[in-house]
Amino acid sequence: MRGVNLAGVEKAWVSFNYRREELDHTGDYVSFDVSPDAGRTWVEFARFQGDADDYSTHRGYYYDITPYAGKDTMIRFMGSPGL
Repeated sequence: MRGVNLAGVEKAWVSFNYRREELDHTGDYVSFDVSPDAGRTWVEFARFQGDADDYSTHRGYYYDITPYAGKDTMIRFMGSPGL
């Protein structure tokens, strides 16, 4: 988890590249989540699921987190319990 003070910003975006590798089961996943209140509640923005491999392909996305921006904003990546 990472925290960042986004109080007073007009816009807040998160971008990252990812590649799925060896997600062996349909229940395997990694989620990207945002919290506006220092981790008390979380909003799932994306879920990257298996059974898949992206091999050498890297995908990239931008997420507008402006509605959740504040002094206690946090982001995290969570893996499924089996990973």
